[in-house]
Amino acid sequence: MKTAEVEIHQATAAFTAGGKSYPAGSHVIKLAQPYGSFAKTMLERQVYPDLRLFPGGPPKPPYDVIGHTLGMLMGVAVESIDQPFDATLQQVRDLKPAPSTSSGQAAAPMPARPKWAYVFGPESNAGFKAVAKLQKANVPVFRAAKETQLNGKTLAPGTWIVPSGEQASRILEEVSRQTGLQVMGTDRALSVDGYRLKPGTRVGLWKAANNMPAGWLWWLFEQYDFNHQLISSKDFAGELSALSAKFDTIVLPSGTTRDRIVRGLDPRQNDKEWEWAYGVGEAGWTKLRDWVKNGGTLVAIGSATETARELLDLPIERTLPEVVRRRGGAEGSGPSPASTGSGQAGSGQVGGVQASGAAVDRALKDAFSSPARLIATLRERVVDPESLFYCPGSLLNNQFDTKHPVGFGMPAEWPVFFETDQAYRLKPGFEIPSAVVARYPEKGPILASGWLLGEDFLLDQANVVAFRVGKGYVVTLASEVDYRAQPRATFKLIFNAIFHGPSTEVSAAQLAKLAVSGTN
Repeated sequence: MKTAEVEIHQATAAFTAGGKSYPAGSHVIKLAQPYGSFAKTMLERQVYPDLRLFPGGPPKPPYDVIGHTLGMLMGVAVESIDQPFDATLQQVRDLKPAPSTSSGQAAAPMPARPKWAYVFGPESNAGFKAVAKLQKANVPVFRAAKETQLNGKTLAPGTWIVPSGEQASRILEEVSRQTGLQVMGTDRALSVDGYRLKPGTRVGLWKAANNMPAGWLWWLFEQYDFNHQLISSKDFAGELSALSAKFDTIVLPSGTTRDRIVRGLDPRQNDKEWEWAYGVGEAGWTKLRDWVKNGGTLVAIGSATETARELLDLPIERTLPEVVRRRGGAEGSGPSPASTGSGQAGSGQVGGVQASGAAVDRALKDAFSSPARLIATLRERVVDPESLFYCPGSLLNNQFDTKHPVGFGMPAEWPVFFETDQAYRLKPGFEIPSAVVARYPEKGPILASGWLLGEDFLLDQANVVAFRVGKGYVVTLASEVDYRAQPRATFKLIFNAIFHGPSTEVSAAQLAKLAVSGTN
């Protein structure tokens, strides 16, 4: 808002608006100002019209994604007030992070150095900036596995615990000053089991040629200063032990397919400059599977969920009709929705293959033999699946298991970004334990902002799932929770997965001793 020259005010005292109370410090954006219409457009819930290419026909693709409600993307609660209200306000001229304190109200930026450890909550992405710096300084970092208490205050699962010391104090004071991260201190050990992050957690990013999501993730990891590097085909040339010695976690961005991993760029047509994007072959594909089973952590985002499922035979199956990713503007690609059928009576597509009239008749007759077969046919063989399900870049409600390590710091409910992605159903998989971290509501509403057709396909389906595969850990995030590095509200799902997989469990007694021995 500030970049767009929107006038921003801040309350100097508590006030009531729209029947709800707001504390001092709350920001207020008045719509009666020169750029009020822009602020309204960016902050309100988007209600996109149901536009069709022809009455009753497939949807007309928008130029670009349509769910751009900033509060939902950024993880900020925004309320629209329709009636006038009284509040003591002052215009904000210079935006600065609020000082971090143990109470959230005093002006002191940091507590005095505690005897046992520093503690800060899992809700802010800034916590990961602190973690990256602490790991670079070889300061041990822990997380509380469950909810616990500190001086009458409830600490959420995933709360960060950092042993007290000079290095920790310097780093946390710096991050607190730059971001407003709220840091507390405790002289006594918390009575809670926890996890110890692997020192210097090493992250590998798979960046296939021309993969835009990988570029955004690369930029994102740079912003948080993670210990990361791009994976090269050369990393798969040696022994499995060499791969394990280089990476703790490997991230597969959306668009990372089996073909891009195995075949990649052809060395005969691309010189050494592109060696990083050469294929790793079937041997490399097998080595990636063995790397996971031997203790590696694999994080798959968006369409790469299918790649992880194929690689490790994960017990999940797709629930949404297959659609072509396309838009109405210059960025769009693929056939027009109106061109998927032949336009001739007695002919059409069966399973994506042009078929004769007799074949179509047989397929339809077979489809109506049972309700289950009919549903399967509608999902897989309909001439235009977009008439059944369509979501060209919207924000969809999800429910989170905030007690699961991948869901640490998330609210119980919050929208995720969805752009022609997938949803999944768990299958029986006794050899691969699984846990759903995020799912779509059982009864709706699912659409939070944008445009969605076919909500019923998403009801109670899984989005984020965590698996134990052998000694390894796998997290699949079926919707692009990192889309264009914009939905900051859901970054922590990826970050949690990256750091939790290689971590180790510690008991409350071990945590108390380890934190003390980790004093630096």
